[in-house]
Amino acid sequence: MCFNTNQQNIQFAYIGDGFKALTGIYRKYIAVNEKNQVLALRGKSQPFTPRGGISEIREFLNASSTEEYHFIDYDFSCKYSLFSLQL
Repeated sequence: MCFNTNQQNIQFAYIGDGFKALTGIYRKYIAVNEKNQVLALRGKSQPFTPRGGISEIREFLNASSTEEYHFIDYDFSCKYSLFSLQL
């Protein structure tokens, strides 16, 4: 249940909500591969944290609006469930 980009199976893991004084609440994600190893994408030293929601994820992936991607959604007890999202 993941998508393929750059020959790696990559999923976004939701790790909770963050807060910034100027922009308010945003959802925090990390990118993980099929072995659940955290990835640094685009050469960033920090995990990818989209602050613009789905539109920023789509821009990050250069995704078509008709493609379906799968994500890992973590709750605050660190359990996770798979869900898919039409971008």
